[in-house]
Amino acid sequence: MNSQTEVPFRYQSLYRQLERAVEAFAYRLPDAQTSALCFGAELLPANAHRGLALLRPDTRAGVALYLDALRALGVRGVKVAIGYPILSEDDPHRDAYLAFYRDIAREVRRRGMRLLVGTGVLIPDETTGVRSHVGLTIERYREARRQIARTIARELQPDYLTIANEPTTEARATGLGQLADMNEYMRLVRFMLDGLADVRAGIRVGAGAGNWEAVEFVRRFAKMDELAYVDVHIYPVTLGLLDRAAEMVRLARARGKPVIIGEAWLYKASALELMGNVAPGPIFARDVFSYWAPLDQKFIEAITRWASAEGVEFLSFFWSKYFFAYVDYTPAHERLSPAQLLGLADAAAAENILRGEMSSTGARYRALIAAYTPREGPPARASERSLRLWQREWNSKTRASPQGMLSLRFGQPEDVRVRLQHLYPEIENWWGTGRWFLYQLPTPKLIRKQNLTGGRGPQPVHLWPVRLYTGFLARWYVALAGEEISESVETA
Repeated sequence: MNSQTEVPFRYQSLYRQLERAVEAFAYRLPDAQTSALCFGAELLPANAHRGLALLRPDTRAGVALYLDALRALGVRGVKVAIGYPILSEDDPHRDAYLAFYRDIAREVRRRGMRLLVGTGVLIPDETTGVRSHVGLTIERYREARRQIARTIARELQPDYLTIANEPTTEARATGLGQLADMNEYMRLVRFMLDGLADVRAGIRVGAGAGNWEAVEFVRRFAKMDELAYVDVHIYPVTLGLLDRAAEMVRLARARGKPVIIGEAWLYKASALELMGNVAPGPIFARDVFSYWAPLDQKFIEAITRWASAEGVEFLSFFWSKYFFAYVDYTPAHERLSPAQLLGLADAAAAENILRGEMSSTGARYRALIAAYTPREGPPARASERSLRLWQREWNSKTRASPQGMLSLRFGQPEDVRVRLQHLYPEIENWWGTGRWFLYQLPTPKLIRKQNLTGGRGPQPVHLWPVRLYTGFLARWYVALAGEEISESVETA
């Protein structure tokens, strides 16, 4: 259930619109610098929106498996969302939820991973079954939010605790429209900070906003000495909202405030739908289909490059189940509700996790983590990091052909010409005739590559001059212990 299918006609325009926005953002990015960026992912099986399902006997084992699967990708931090009314004093299941989250925090620490807890409010939606927060007052809400934050800090002791984010989402979800007012939201944040004074030791506390909200929220948070960081959430990409996210990060960094990206995913909504304020449930249900995989990968790579270049400290992608599986689209899926579609994706991801498999998007994220994670010794140049990224994808996807040669086909189309610009800055000669290109390195590169042939351990690889056909196929010829290896890459 991981193969990519053709984009249905009804979504082709949306696909192109989103792709243009992501590519325009990526085109302007500088060469990323390898930094101490902690790569993370949402721990979806522990998300409080699951409600009573968290208390089922098999849930904790499922969370442990999910953690192991994320760690196998190279993920070293997880985000857990705990929203009101979960853990509030008037929650009849408070003790059971608290025991569950204590266990989850221990499991995260046992694996040497960082824990980010985001606390806000459960969003009423038919896809999650969360009901409206009827009769809630601002005073009651403030008190409950502060008590929940204190409980999380005291009992779970996370590395990061984001006490407030997405003000407009919170206002809409609670029905308390005044929370969308900047001054009122700042009062909520300060009220919570005051309540954490005696329990926050050793915990970094932050707050932030989504990239569809006013930049002024981040400006105000960046001025608050009590906050250890600003947490930016990134979803929509049209209407210049990726540039707004970049502005938020620059603003916080300019004031000396560290930045984390607590949530990010490509929101599959058009510019018109964003202006019309379409409900998020049906939009999220679009994510499940495999035809989105190449675009998800472009988004993930762009955000990773940008976060590394900007010195972001922690980066977590939200819909992490798509690192393991998508659902192949058929017309019959049009009759299913958003909840049913999301259920299919959950089942597909669970099946692949049990098999130890991942989607092409998961493989892409794993390769990006490996390429951008610092190693011992002097920092690598961008060209060397790009080469490592290709090598790792090659290692993970090569297979022996009947002729005894090794070949691979990338899961994501790549523009070879763009790749070459920062893959080999030391290129000596470059010739181009039509759509054929030939370049020559000063000397063959000697690279240590992991065992590709099944039994001889790492072998030296000499990378010789390359001939590229950028329209459809790029072929990379190397020699491995006397054998010729052919690498084939689908290109845009």
